[in-house]
Amino acid sequence: MDPKACLTEADQAISDGDYETAHARLLAYAKWRAIGGFEPTEVASTLLRGDAFSRECLRRCADARRQADRVPA
Repeated sequence: MDPKACLTEADQAISDGDYETAHARLLAYAKWRAIGGFEPTEVASTLLRGDAFSRECLRRCADARRQADRVPA
């Protein structure tokens, strides 16, 4: 697995509103790091390192879910 590509795919999935895919990519990244995989730098044309970018993606997912919960059906 390419961790940088994985995080970039998570970022794109969030932008597309595909939170299931985003979570799957973020989980894959977390597993990669848990087994000692390296932390990529400057993910998705940002200055963030992989772990910080992953946390930012998780925050964006949580924010989107909160917004969806506020919208009346």
